[in-house]
Amino acid sequence: MEKPPAAGVTVEYSDPSGIYHLVARELHERLPLKGLHWNNSSGFIRSIDNLYIELVPDDKSNPTPESISFDSSSSSQDNGHISKSEGPKKERRHQFPGLRRTPYLKIYLLQCNDVDTYRASSRQLVREWIKDHTPSAQSSSKLNKQENHDAFEWLVVHVLPASADGSRPSSSIKTDGNAEKRPTSSRWPSRSSSSVIEKIRSDFNGTSKNAVDRVAQIQLAEHPAEDSVQIKRQSQDGQNWWDDLMSKLKALILASFDLRVSQYEEDIKEKEMQRNLPGWNFNTFFVLKEGLAMGFENIGLLEDALTVYRELAVGLRAVIDEQDESGDRNQQTARFSAYTDEFKAAFEQAVNLNRRDYHGLDFPTPTAPHQTNEKAEVFDLGSSILDTDRKPFRNLILESNISVFDFQCYVYARQMILLLRLANVLVQKSALIKDTTSNGSDATSAVSTHLPSPTNDEFINLLILAESIELSTEFIASVTQTVREDIRNAIKQSENSQDADQGILDTIHDNLTGSWTFSASQCILEITSSSSLSKQLDPLLRQLKPNTGPANSNDGGQATDTGYRDGLPARTSSLPSNAAKPKSLSQETFPSITSLDAVRLLPPGTTHPGTSELAAQRGDLLALARRVLSNIGLRHGGWQAGLADVASTLAVPKDEMQDVNLSEDSTQEMTAAEASTIPLTASTTVGICNTQLLSALESSSSFYAAYEDLTTTTLACYVVGDRKKAAEAMTADVAIIRFQLKDYSVAASYFRQLAPFYAKDDWSDLEMVMLDMYTQCLKNLERPEDYVRIALRTLAKAVRSASGAMTERRTDSLEWPGTWQTSSSTTVYLKDIIAASTSLDQPVSVPMDQYFDKIRLDPYIRHSPDHDGFTLTLRLRSLIPEDLEAISVRARLISIGEEQRSELWLTAEGVQAIKPGMARVTLKSNMMLPGWYVLGNISIQISNVIFVNNPSPTSSVPLFTQPRDSTSSNQPYQHDLSGQQRLLIWAGRRSLEGRVMHYEEINLEQPRSIKVEIINGKHEVSKGKLLLRAASAGLRLHTAEAVVQESEFEITDKTQPGTISFGGLPAGATASVRIPYGLESDLRDIVVRMEVMYTTSEGDFAYACNSKIPILLPLAINLQDVFKQDMLFSRFMIGTATSVPLRVFNCYLEGNRDFHADSPSLTSTEFDVFDLQPLSFISRIRYNSGSHTSDLPQRRLYLQVDYRCLDEEICAVAEKLFYAALENTPFLEFSRVLKPTLSSALRKAFSAQNLEASVLHREVRLGSFSEFGWEVPLAGLPTDQGEKLAERLRSWHENHQTIPLEATANLSPMQHLTVPVDVPQVQILHAVRWKHVPNLANQEFERDSFPSGQGLPMELTINHTRYWDSPKRHDREGPALDFCYEVHASTDWLVGGQRKGHYTAREGDDMSFSLLLWPQRTGRLLLPSIEIHPTNDRAGDQESPSIACEIDYRDQSRTVFVVSDLSRTTVNLDRSGGGGGWLIESQSRNS
Repeated sequence: MEKPPAAGVTVEYSDPSGIYHLVARELHERLPLKGLHWNNSSGFIRSIDNLYIELVPDDKSNPTPESISFDSSSSSQDNGHISKSEGPKKERRHQFPGLRRTPYLKIYLLQCNDVDTYRASSRQLVREWIKDHTPSAQSSSKLNKQENHDAFEWLVVHVLPASADGSRPSSSIKTDGNAEKRPTSSRWPSRSSSSVIEKIRSDFNGTSKNAVDRVAQIQLAEHPAEDSVQIKRQSQDGQNWWDDLMSKLKALILASFDLRVSQYEEDIKEKEMQRNLPGWNFNTFFVLKEGLAMGFENIGLLEDALTVYRELAVGLRAVIDEQDESGDRNQQTARFSAYTDEFKAAFEQAVNLNRRDYHGLDFPTPTAPHQTNEKAEVFDLGSSILDTDRKPFRNLILESNISVFDFQCYVYARQMILLLRLANVLVQKSALIKDTTSNGSDATSAVSTHLPSPTNDEFINLLILAESIELSTEFIASVTQTVREDIRNAIKQSENSQDADQGILDTIHDNLTGSWTFSASQCILEITSSSSLSKQLDPLLRQLKPNTGPANSNDGGQATDTGYRDGLPARTSSLPSNAAKPKSLSQETFPSITSLDAVRLLPPGTTHPGTSELAAQRGDLLALARRVLSNIGLRHGGWQAGLADVASTLAVPKDEMQDVNLSEDSTQEMTAAEASTIPLTASTTVGICNTQLLSALESSSSFYAAYEDLTTTTLACYVVGDRKKAAEAMTADVAIIRFQLKDYSVAASYFRQLAPFYAKDDWSDLEMVMLDMYTQCLKNLERPEDYVRIALRTLAKAVRSASGAMTERRTDSLEWPGTWQTSSSTTVYLKDIIAASTSLDQPVSVPMDQYFDKIRLDPYIRHSPDHDGFTLTLRLRSLIPEDLEAISVRARLISIGEEQRSELWLTAEGVQAIKPGMARVTLKSNMMLPGWYVLGNISIQISNVIFVNNPSPTSSVPLFTQPRDSTSSNQPYQHDLSGQQRLLIWAGRRSLEGRVMHYEEINLEQPRSIKVEIINGKHEVSKGKLLLRAASAGLRLHTAEAVVQESEFEITDKTQPGTISFGGLPAGATASVRIPYGLESDLRDIVVRMEVMYTTSEGDFAYACNSKIPILLPLAINLQDVFKQDMLFSRFMIGTATSVPLRVFNCYLEGNRDFHADSPSLTSTEFDVFDLQPLSFISRIRYNSGSHTSDLPQRRLYLQVDYRCLDEEICAVAEKLFYAALENTPFLEFSRVLKPTLSSALRKAFSAQNLEASVLHREVRLGSFSEFGWEVPLAGLPTDQGEKLAERLRSWHENHQTIPLEATANLSPMQHLTVPVDVPQVQILHAVRWKHVPNLANQEFERDSFPSGQGLPMELTINHTRYWDSPKRHDREGPALDFCYEVHASTDWLVGGQRKGHYTAREGDDMSFSLLLWPQRTGRLLLPSIEIHPTNDRAGDQESPSIACEIDYRDQSRTVFVVSDLSRTTVNLDRSGGGGGWLIESQSRNS
């Protein structure tokens, strides 16, 4: 049999024959009962895996201990039967059910060898026993239903001897040690036994169909004293009898249990309905409902029992809260005593001990319960938190003489016992609690029940064990206030409190509360220890505490003293053992934990389900005990630990203590009476009853050792439990302790991983504390690189805190104290950081906005009259209360609205002094790159520290200052889509400017070129360099082939790719350079970045721009050739490739030495070409004299076209008028920034329809001011000037609503296109013509008419020439060629004769073919077309050369007029007007 738990059902047996000791062995081998199923009142079936029973004798059965102890190593608890010298006496039923434990089943053990004996004596005995023990449910009379609370069933068990199967002579049953064997009176014992069992069933089982069988029979084993294996050798009948007995035990016990539960539920429901009636008492209701819970517990339904206790706990909490609101503990619903006796005794003992310690007097010390050692100080009540036997709790509850604390502890303890049983932790009748009576050290005594004993963790449910710890943590934390109130009431009732001042009362009060909390936590941690958790904690603890090995770190703590547990397995504790001496923390070397990852440290395959949850809950309970230790240490010695220890860790000066003359009156003696009248001085440890707390308070090193041990253990539990944030908090406390003990290396390793944790969660104050201590560690460790980096972060936190205070005062001034310290918890100075940064190899970058605020750039640039650069003013407020000397101040601007983004840097000249408060720095740039920009970043370098400002695109803080008088109309254009404010960079009118465009002349046979113009300003350039970069894929610029175009401009070097060096350039001069380029793929546009770096007398400057150049030809040319015998007609059609109309000034085909081309003259007239109106002209091409016979005639001719795009003309006219309007005004300075907007607005307004209308009407309509979008460039100009310029532009639009286009030919450059045209080379030219064959019967065809219905005889004549072939292949005497002709007629004709034929002919031979054409309709019909192609069908022709043929079809447009064949027709019309008619007569033309 397995070891039973503390609870189980009671089964009472009656053994008048004294045979129980023979049945016990076999019975106990079959216990506990397994596989029970109970159907509750709700209809749900509950399964009971194991039902433990406790066999007890009745008052008439008195077996001797020897008769039932068959194994000296097994206790009565192990075999399921508690040995007693006296049987239970018959008691009257208690008025409160559940207070007395009654049996669920009563068994009568009967042995009768034959029927005669049964009839003579045994039957009467059984009948009397049944009469005395028949339950009320089976009684014929109506009894009180309350008897169902103790309902039970009965069973008669007939016991057969081992020889009852007839295999050997039957022997008598040995009833005592001196009895002798005697032969049985029956010759056939088996048969007589069968008759006996039948008689018993007949006499005592019911006669109804549904009657319960309460009779069973079993057979004893042959050798009951031998090994239990002998039981398996019984007969099959014997095994069946035992199985039948076990089944009846289950059924009868469940029947009794069902009656009891039903009655309890009915009574509880009735009491619940009476809750609001006068006289209802929660205490009696509690005892009643707990009876139901105990019934569930006894039967093994632990979850149901736990549910009932949870309901009772909620009800108790509600009653307590109701009394707290009313302030009356003696309400009718529940009465509680004002305090707990143990707390009162502990207080009085603490007061006397304090008086004895401080005055040297020997006062009598009250002894608390369970206290026998006079050397102990105060009774430790927290260690017995689960001891439900230390008081008669249920009687106290009924008597309403229980305190709130005891009541809550009892309910909690009952829940814990059930949870431990559910976790498969076996319970015993003894448990461990702290014994404070033995030499002031930890000891235990077996005074409690229902506590777990050590067992294999493989069968323990760690999830439920974790749930029990969670319940304990919540209970201890919540009941602490009850403990405080209980102790406060006890103090008020104590006589010793009247002569003690409030200081000692408060100290004892706090110490008793803290000691109880610590002891209770320690008790729970000891009970819920787990070896599987220890296996996972050991690697972490060895990492955190290298001197801690597996032997003393089981389950996250040291092994507790086990000398008092003789014969019991050792238990472990999660709390530090007080027997171990504190270690020297400063000498330990803690490794840096770079990652709190438990999986990395755990051995593979050791994770047990529920381990992480158990570890997390143990960590919470350890944290609770650690908090108690910290609070007591603070009161005792002012020792602060963890994040609360800010003042001591940062060396903040404290109030100095005054010296006291301790020798004064130290030798005087006092009596007890005198001492009782003297106000007592409280000892800081008085009232502490936990020896571990007392040991930790012996010295600061002991305190920090204990605190760190608890912290590291808690940390390890949180790591295994995957509580990352809690683990980080524990790591912070460990780091602070290390810092206090000046172990800077270990502390720094912890702070390194803690600072980011607090930073990402916005714990600004805690992060500042961590960073400050981390900084001090790094400074003491002489690690300048890390020191500078962390010190800057600490300084940033401090200055932001100070700036927040200034923001509340709404001031820009900085008012720092004379001796500056950023905050009360920061000791970092900038001068130390700067000094440390000088030794760094690389500069350190930090965000600027953490040290400066109100960072602004002026929204407009300022041009200098002395050079071509510009300046911007940087404004910022320094939050650092020290003067700074910046060796470099820079700002980076990033262009927007371009495919290729550009960067522009502005720098300050020399060292800039930045003082606390508002400061201004002038930034300058010698690079001019026009366009819109946003701020990229601003950097300020001080020594090796660089402050960088990287504005976020979504930042709501403006990046450029906005003047107060700015108009609202400008503001929308001051921001791009990302929300950043924009800045316009533009070139002045008198500064150098560069342009990139396409070269005007394009020859399709040669590489195309771009044209670069450099327009110098008012400063003479001494030298310069032109840099060109291709920004389009596949674009190659051939700068080595650059050519100067019509300017006094000298190229000095062009050997380097993309670079052209040039000499001087006078002021106001313009230089033009043509640069060829090549493309690897077809593009519509190319992008070229140009940068001009030049030197003037004022210094070095640069101008850059990105130019997008369209390279798609705006015109399209189509060509059609028509061959004749000795000339070629080429028709050219010039149209637009885009929707932009063209103006063609000249177009002609240029001949060469072999061919002459005649083209019409177009020089006197300009032709406008539109999308649907191309320009068409024909050129006649002939061989020059003598060229026809040349061997290699030059066939390439060139088409020359001079044209201009009309949109360019319109833009040129508008720009001319625009500049004329700005001439002689101060606004001419802004002409370069306004010109792109003017051109862009005009081009956007150009559509195919508008352009055609403008060209036809010779005038252009301009849009309004708002349509041109002038607000965009005006937003980038100073506000006052922008408003005046806007008025000027509005006036210009009003005066120039339309622009005339006369006399504009010379405003924009003319484009010239050269297109190569090759004369086609045709090997054979066929001449084809139709000839009519006269017909005698029909002579009217000569009059160009022909009657329908008759065939038209025609003759097809074909000849060919090789005039247009190459002279090398032209051989008139060569062989004849084979050709094939085919006549293609439409549906208008039917062709008679050979439509397709082959023929052979030489050059000049005329070939004729006769055909007959039949017209199919009347009208003018085109003659059929002819197709001729060479064939190679001649015999012996081995080659099949490709021969190009053309046809000169001379009758291509000739028509035949076909008329009707009738010459006269007579028709009769209907006179009635019906519209009908009849053909009477007709005459043909040939008749």
